[in-house]
Amino acid sequence: MPRCPLSLSFYRLGRCALTGLLLINLHQAVAVEVHAPSADRWDPVQTLLSQGNDQAALAALDDIVGQFPRWGHGWMRRAEVRERMGQLEGALEDARRAHGLQTDHEGSNALLARLLVRSESYAEARNIHRQWLPKPDREGWIHYYAAEAAFAMGDKAEAADLIARGMAHLGTQVPSEFRFLSGRIHESQGDYAGAAAAFRRGLSDSRNHAGHWFNLGVIYRNLARQGDQDAAAQAVSAFARAANLSPNDPIAWFALGQSMVDVGDFVGAESNLSQALARFEAEGISQGQELALTHASFGLALLRLAEEGNPAGSHSQALDHLQTAERLGLRDAALYNNMLAAAVGAQRNAHQPGVAQSYAQHAEEIIAGPGADFISPVNLGMSYFYSARGRLAENPRVALDEAELAIDMFQRALADAADDAVATQRFLGHAHALAADAALAAAAGEDAEPAQGHQWQLAAEAHRDAARDAYFAAGNQGDGIAQRHYLARQSERGPQAAYAAGWQFLRWRSYIHPEGWKVVIANYGAAEAYLSPLSMALWGVILGLSFVLGCKAFFLPKPLAPAPARRSSPPPAPARKPGSSPTNPSAKRPEPKRQPTPTRRPPLPARDNRTTQDTPARSGQPTRRAVDDIARRMAQRSSGNGGSGEPPTRSHTRRRP
Repeated sequence: MPRCPLSLSFYRLGRCALTGLLLINLHQAVAVEVHAPSADRWDPVQTLLSQGNDQAALAALDDIVGQFPRWGHGWMRRAEVRERMGQLEGALEDARRAHGLQTDHEGSNALLARLLVRSESYAEARNIHRQWLPKPDREGWIHYYAAEAAFAMGDKAEAADLIARGMAHLGTQVPSEFRFLSGRIHESQGDYAGAAAAFRRGLSDSRNHAGHWFNLGVIYRNLARQGDQDAAAQAVSAFARAANLSPNDPIAWFALGQSMVDVGDFVGAESNLSQALARFEAEGISQGQELALTHASFGLALLRLAEEGNPAGSHSQALDHLQTAERLGLRDAALYNNMLAAAVGAQRNAHQPGVAQSYAQHAEEIIAGPGADFISPVNLGMSYFYSARGRLAENPRVALDEAELAIDMFQRALADAADDAVATQRFLGHAHALAADAALAAAAGEDAEPAQGHQWQLAAEAHRDAARDAYFAAGNQGDGIAQRHYLARQSERGPQAAYAAGWQFLRWRSYIHPEGWKVVIANYGAAEAYLSPLSMALWGVILGLSFVLGCKAFFLPKPLAPAPARRSSPPPAPARKPGSSPTNPSAKRPEPKRQPTPTRRPPLPARDNRTTQDTPARSGQPTRRAVDDIARRMAQRSSGNGGSGEPPTRSHTRRRP
């Protein structure tokens, strides 16, 4: 059967089109095969990459990309190798080449974004994310590097949003790098609790990363400054892990020692800070802020150990390290205060007068020199005061000298119009009281001569008077601590001084404080306060008033108490005369209407539960039941009298039956 010419034409046209498509696909397959190396050619390069032999792998990759310049995967691997070898510019150039060859490849976009971030081209790295945004980011790294770029540019909110979306794409399989970046963002926003949680989750998967343990320790220190009591100890643990993972890093040992200072472990701090100084010296580092801070912390640890009496501490060595920190450029109040305390302690422990004098002069130079902007005479006075208090039991004479130095510093601060004059005045009283105690202790010493002991006793009384005046001045300005010290110190000086101090304390406290009244009452008799004219006049008024009231109560008659009211009883009924009719109880009532003759009813049975109507009235009046019985009897009599309605007259003659 002959075919239709039209259908035959369509058949030939379709066969030609199908043949063309097959030829096009075959050409593309051949092109891909031509632009990529064979497996035999690529496997040796893969082996070199897996072995970490980057130098040999880079040489092989040079041959590969030279022979197959349009193979994007080769350029990506070459960029990664050059990045590891530190050739950042060459790696970025290869990454751009790979990205141009395969724009829709997720790995090439993430690689280019990472190298742009490392090259600090943050805006271009964020543009990579914007260009990729319509497509899914299955691995999440494009979001990650965009978040890192935004964070570096200071856009914390955008960075937090990007890293959160990147982690949401990954579900539960989140790389530790995402956690660490999230923790850094939380830390920059002041959310240290959230930062610590993110770092802990990241370190659960990557526990051998020293840098992240170090960052976690820094976060814990910030939490400790905010009042978290457990964070300081956790910071020590995190820094210890960082130092163990990176034993040659002096910064890790320095941070560990500093965190031990925070928790008061000065023995451990001294050991770890000495390790840090050794690592700085081994690496040839002789300058820098970290080295200065290490010397300052080491000096503080030695100072605290010396103050505690630990042989590992030394005031002179502490002063040397603190001065080294100053030479390295450190300038702050803590440094100069510690230098001052170390100089005072070295002066106290000096066995030769010349050495002690040199340390005292050095302390004065600290105040007059660069430390003048950080240290006031109050700080120096405080250092002398605490030093004297620590030496009181061991060496009262040295304590007396240091207390007098503290007095001189506090007086100098008051003359310079210190900011907190009230507190300075109070500490001036403390210094005078301490000097008095030291003078009395020196006078009571076994080696004290009589004449010298008498001089010390006079000095003690003078210091007591000066302490009283200082406490009084501070107490008049509302300082409660000074008021209590005034009362306590004056109570030690005898009944009269205690009695006067008690009244002064009550005036300060508006006469309502029990402690003041306790002191006044306890010392009233011993102070012979009753001999004062005011006290005698007061007692005279009290005794006279008591006498007058007693005479009034004795001589004046007492008013009679009114008799208790009695209940009114009903008037007695009048006596009946013979032959008169009986008294009708209802005579005052209106005459009842005539009632039909009632039928006689049987008596009601007695009830156990009587109401108030069945009980006789307390006033003597007839009850309602009695009245009803009388009315019933009267009605019966009326019916028996012919129904005349007149009450029957009772005959005195007895009826016959």
